[in-house]
Amino acid sequence: MIIHQMYSFIAPWMFQNYFDSVMAGTASPLFGMTSGEMFQLFNNIPFTIECIAYFFLVIGIYRLWRNKMT
Repeated sequence: MIIHQMYSFIAPWMFQNYFDSVMAGTASPLFGMTSGEMFQLFNNIPFTIECIAYFFLVIGIYRLWRNKMT
């Protein structure tokens, strides 16, 4: 969750110049994507990080519960 908070703070500062240059036409988007697809990709990164964190939380709680049952 700390990585998610750090990304939310750093990402706008980090990608602002890149998006501006893509919109101005001086840089090409990653992997031949349109600007909308690229924007959506960068917006999905925090959601993916959060899902992975909850997955590890569930696995950890399950292992703790399983150890208590034996």
